[in-house]
Amino acid sequence: MIFWGTVGGIFLALFGAAKWFDRKRRGASFGRAGADHHAAVSRAHLQSWSSHRGDGSGKI
Repeated sequence: MIFWGTVGGIFLALFGAAKWFDRKRRGASFGRAGADHHAAVSRAHLQSWSSHRGDGSGKI
């Protein structure tokens, strides 16, 4: 079901962002590679979410 896939994607994106902010707040650094990977994953989540909505623009 597309609805549950979308909800799951949003939940995973929010959970990932929360973990990343928590790490940043504690001052732990995971380097450029980790930051680039996180950005790529976030973009992929946004693009898949908007394609479910049908506009395919990659923006909320």
